Amino acid sequence: MYGEAFGLYILEALALEVPVIQPNQAAFPELIEATGGGVLYDPAQPNALADAIELLAFDPKRIAELGKAGRTAVFQRFDINIMARQFADVCAVCAGKS
Repeated sequence: MYGEAFGLYILEALALEVPVIQPNQAAFPELIEATGGGVLYDPAQPNALADAIELLAFDPKRIAELGKAGRTAVFQRFDINIMARQFADVCAVCAGKS
């Protein structure tokens, strides 16, 4: 098994206020922490995914809260203009111009 490098599809879901349930590995913990738009489960535990789904399925208020938090974070932290500016800053540092 290999880990997802980033998870752009997660940001796309969160931008639409759809909370996500992801395994606690690869880039997923970082994305969930940065956005607050989902929950993590332990992929080594046989029932963990089902438990996470059940946790949200019966808690519409939590679904709404995670969805709003995710959408807000995506537009505050992962907006194309913000990411382009951050990339340009990294390039400037690498080029020794900062």
